[in-house]
Amino acid sequence: MVWGVLGTGGMLVGPVGCAGSQPAAHRVGVAGEDRAGARSLGEPGPEHALLARLVGDWAVEMDFEGREPVRGTATNAWTLDGRFLETGLHIPDYHGRELRGRGISGYDRVRGAFVNVWMNSLSTQITVRTGMAEGDAIVYEGTSYRRDGTHTSRVVMRVEGEDRYTETVFDRGEDGSWARRGRVTFTR
Repeated sequence: MVWGVLGTGGMLVGPVGCAGSQPAAHRVGVAGEDRAGARSLGEPGPEHALLARLVGDWAVEMDFEGREPVRGTATNAWTLDGRFLETGLHIPDYHGRELRGRGISGYDRVRGAFVNVWMNSLSTQITVRTGMAEGDAIVYEGTSYRRDGTHTSRVVMRVEGEDRYTETVFDRGEDGSWARRGRVTFTR
């Protein structure tokens, strides 16, 4: 396995030049490639415009199956020179407990996909999902781990206007169908 280094900062970008390690059109660090082209993959691209619509302070309502809705706040702000959107979530009373969450979302130009990482104060789990844009939505999928086993989940993040977006959460059933588990609504 060969590891590539991108740019003058010496950023390690992962295995390159190995069959199947990355899409051929996106490999960096392979001899003979245009360094300017490789550097451009490290810059925010047009895909970041969808994430830009989420920047700001939001009122949040979480409404999940079998539970009373809860309310709180969230702030989305660019980090690392506009490459990633950082989310801070605070629900003061999440069914008797305070919930704080942190997320990072971005568009990985090497992978050609949106990526979301999420963690919160009520769990030690770190959830990673990848997704693709579908109009004003990003459809993320990933694996969730629970006491009753491993579940494939889907989160559909949809911008519904300048002052509203939603994240609808689904679990995949044993038959492959998607069952809605809940929705988080963000308004300002």
